[in-house]
Amino acid sequence: MQSIERIGGPAPHELNGSDGYIATMRDFLSKPRVARDFQDLKADAEKLRAIGMECASLNERAAEAELDAGRKARVHDEHRHQRLSFPFGVGLATLFVALDALPANLAAQTFGLDPLPTWGITAVMVGALAAGMWAVTHYKSGWPPVSVAERSARILRRRAERKGAQEISLGRRLDAARAEFFADAQLFSFRAFQNDASRNQFLDYVRAQLDR
Repeated sequence: MQSIERIGGPAPHELNGSDGYIATMRDFLSKPRVARDFQDLKADAEKLRAIGMECASLNERAAEAELDAGRKARVHDEHRHQRLSFPFGVGLATLFVALDALPANLAAQTFGLDPLPTWGITAVMVGALAAGMWAVTHYKSGWPPVSVAERSARILRRRAERKGAQEISLGRRLDAARAEFFADAQLFSFRAFQNDASRNQFLDYVRAQLDR
C-alpha cells in the first residue's frame, strides 16, 4: 500500500456517536486506493482464518492417524505371544546359522570352484537363509494396516506443516499491511479531528473494522 499524504481529510469535526464513526470512515475510504487496500486486508484476513482452520484440522487428523497406527501396532504386536529373551534369541539364531553352514558348503562345492569362492557362495547362501528366517519370525499379519495408518499420518502431518508455513507467511504479510493501513488512518485522523480523544476513538473504530 502507498501513503495517503495527498488525501485531503474532511473539515475538522468531533465524533457524534456511532454515526460519526461511520461518516468519518466513509470519508477515509472515499479514495479508490484506500478502499481497495481495505478490501484486500479484509480478504487476506479471511483467507488467513481459513488456512488456520485447515491447518488445525490437518493436525487433528494426523494425530488421530498416529493414534490409530499405535493401536493397531499394539493389537498385532507378535499376536501378543510371549517373546524370547534377546540373549537366548541371538544364541538360537547363531546355532541355526552354524548348522546351515555345512549343508550350504556342500551345496556350494557342486559348482566345482576353488575353496575360497566356494566359502564365499556358502556365506551368501547362509545369509539368505538367515534373512529368510528373520522375515518369517518377524512377520505380523497386522503390520500392513499399521503401515497404511502410519503413511496416512505422515502425509497429513506434511500437509499440516505446509499449511502452517503458509499461515505464518500470510500472517506476517497481513501484519505489515495492517500497520501501513493504520498509519494512513492515523494521518487522516490528524486532519479530521481537533482533540486526541476523538482521534483515538476513530482509530479504535478502524481497528474494530479491521478485526471484523
